[in-house]
Amino acid sequence: MNNDVKLVRLIRINTPLRRRGLVLVFYASMALGCDFSVLALRHLGTSRLLYSAGMVTSFFILGACWVALMQLLREYGFVGDHRLHTSRDERQDQVRQAAYVRSYWVLSALLCLSAGAYLGGAWTFPRLASEFSKPLVAIAIVLMVTLPSAVMAWTEPELEEVA
Repeated sequence: MNNDVKLVRLIRINTPLRRRGLVLVFYASMALGCDFSVLALRHLGTSRLLYSAGMVTSFFILGACWVALMQLLREYGFVGDHRLHTSRDERQDQVRQAAYVRSYWVLSALLCLSAGAYLGGAWTFPRLASEFSKPLVAIAIVLMVTLPSAVMAWTEPELEEVA
């Protein structure tokens, strides 16, 4: 791995503990941002302004963590990046494939849980469905896009050992 990967936008990501913390902050800020967006729609006046500020802050943190994760995992390549097909070694290909398999298992489990909740009647309340449908779709899209990268960041050893 490149030495410039150890520090991304002033975020140190060279140890597994730091990368796991980054993944946790990433998904926590996503959840908080969606929470604040629902609360901002429910309230008026000063409360709406405060919740909107919390939403913007959460999404800013989400974006910074996303940039750090993507920079770290650029070595492994991603769909559509044809430049890396020749530069990845066998170990990087295996790590990437294992991350996709784990991600698909997690996404399949979440899909089954949400289908079970839907069939169980959790979305029969029209107000509840209308308030949370957009944030849940946003969370699903973010999970589909970022979960393989998060799995790679979570499972990789220290960067010095990999080099």
